Amino acid sequence: MTTTKTVQETFNLYNDPKLPNNPGFPAQAPYLQVYFLVAAPYYAEKENKPPMLARQYRRQFRDFRQNFSKAHLEKLKGAASLAGDGPMEELTEVVTDFKKEIEEHFLIPGKIELDAINLRGSWLTFNGPLDSPMRQNLVD
Repeated sequence: MTTTKTVQETFNLYNDPKLPNNPGFPAQAPYLQVYFLVAAPYYAEKENKPPMLARQYRRQFRDFRQNFSKAHLEKLKGAASLAGDGPMEELTEVVTDFKKEIEEHFLIPGKIELDAINLRGSWLTFNGPLDSPMRQNLVD
């Protein structure tokens, strides 16, 4: 019987390595926290550390997330200029695209499977009217 472990990867969607990758850090950036179910030997373990993807798959995931972030960065930045539920619609589209693309380009059925995607950090989900009189008179 093959041993399966849960592996967590957390990264910011701006793909900025200077931002902490600590899932408990309340960063002012959007993070995806991805959980995989990973069969041996597709994960690695180090003493006193949680399981991680084996080196080859960590590199593949790093490349995947860098390409994904580049492709979706403008959409994330543009969400701030949308009114109403527009930011939430963009967020839903980004997460849906992430799920679809990771299934197509990274997962290995029966070896590395997607278990969950969580949102961490700071995500804009609603913007009031951008041209309202009160916003026009807003003083910083």
